[in-house]
Amino acid sequence: MFVIPTTEVRWFHQGDLLSSWLSWFERFPDPGHEEPVRIDKYLLINDSDGLGIKIRQGRLEIKQRLGSLGVVQISDHVEGLVEYWMKWSFEVAENEDYLSYLDLPGSNWIIVHKRRKLRRYQLRENGQVLPVSDTLIPPDSCEVELTEIWSQEQSWWSLAFEAAGEFETSQDVLMTISRHLIEIEGALKLTAKNSFGYPKWLVELNRYR
Repeated sequence: MFVIPTTEVRWFHQGDLLSSWLSWFERFPDPGHEEPVRIDKYLLINDSDGLGIKIRQGRLEIKQRLGSLGVVQISDHVEGLVEYWMKWSFEVAENEDYLSYLDLPGSNWIIVHKRRKLRRYQLRENGQVLPVSDTLIPPDSCEVELTEIWSQEQSWWSLAFEAAGEFETSQDVLMTISRHLIEIEGALKLTAKNSFGYPKWLVELNRYR
């Protein structure tokens, strides 16, 4: 088992990934990589936007929201909900199928296919934002994730910035790196209306069924 505290801001949009966003993301300097399509199994907990439970690649992951900075203006055209999360991850490869029997009133399991594109940046002591390998998590770093999502016969995509570590430090790292990338690379408009975590997205997903 391992435990990771994170500070995150994420946006969701229904439909196929826009070519303008893909072009923006691919202008980021390397290193980085694209993962093959993977399947995550989420437990939908109705009316809950602060607790996430999923099975992925032989692990059970639990995420709980511990707090929020509220809506933050990241740049002139970008605002998002910045939240603090704690993640617990357990190895369950031998018993993964049995986890599907876990049930809560008003809940059910949802299959989600994802294709993620990842980059990682580190905030140096001199204030520089530099790309680093995304296979490691160095101190004062932030992962940028652009994800295509398919579930319930729907297409979605998501953009997220996630900084691991103690909340006071990771908050500053996330804000500095996200502002640097968004302002320099000229991202499109992002609003708080579409900014939330996966637990709330699951609820939104089921509203479109």
